Amino acid sequence: IAFIVMTIGLAAILGLYGSVAKANVGSERLNRGKAIAEQLMEQLSTLEVSAIETLPTQPPVAYKNTIYRPAVTVEAVVGFVNLARVTVAVTYADDGDANNVHKVNLQTVRSRLPIL
Repeated sequence: IAFIVMTIGLAAILGLYGSVAKANVGSERLNRGKAIAEQLMEQLSTLEVSAIETLPTQPPVAYKNTIYRPAVTVEAVVGFVNLARVTVAVTYADDGDANNVHKVNLQTVRSRLPIL
């Protein structure tokens, strides 16, 4: 009986370990996506909005078998002619699964007036 109880307990612990390991991988991917978005947003902070609007498509970033796809968009802020909303979005899929795509968004509002 003790062997059966120990076997059931061991199986439960192994199942829990698998869940924790999967959650850690997901957390690492999310943090990497956030870091890529933050780095790109920091690079954009030195550019005028007109230059950001003409940027080419951002290249994908590969890290630990995951492809991160950054994108930059600029939108008008309704009611404010000289303001623009700059969004950096980074998407990535879990293990290449196109049905399980995650997205990290960072936004800031910038002036369209020249940087002094």
